[in-house]
Amino acid sequence: MATSPGCLFDHSKTLPILLSTPQPYGCQPSAIDQSFLQYPTADSVQVVWFTEFAGQNHQVYWGDGGSSSGSGVVSLPHQAIALTTRLSHTREDSQSHLVHPDFENLQGTVPRPIWRHQATVTNLTPGRRVPYRVSSTRGDGQSIQSDIFTLAPTPQPDHPLKSC
Repeated sequence: MATSPGCLFDHSKTLPILLSTPQPYGCQPSAIDQSFLQYPTADSVQVVWFTEFAGQNHQVYWGDGGSSSGSGVVSLPHQAIALTTRLSHTREDSQSHLVHPDFENLQGTVPRPIWRHQATVTNLTPGRRVPYRVSSTRGDGQSIQSDIFTLAPTPQPDHPLKSC
């Protein structure tokens, strides 16, 4: 099994929907999930991601698509603070992939701490995709950032959602 010393979770069986780099339950998480977009409007969209730690400074950064001073590094000068809530009904049971002796013969369920972060990206231009990344800071002060993805507001009528 792919576990870390003193940790409770089998990395190889984690659903990728929770974390892009699965981290063990009960250990210091070091990654965040693949974010997703919801509720687009004509000039905004919400970005959502999950972590297995409460942390602090959960933010989304976005830019206009240009690079910083021609360096090739994507500039993300805008930021929005995320609203964070702990999911109240996430649990593990005997069918879960916990690999700790205390949970081998689990008869009930145990809470699984997962936090949902949601931030609204505003002042977007219809029909224009811009780069973004999400960032969360763990309790020990380490900042964890996602890869860079793109987002856009509500698609304009008669425009394809995806170009070939």
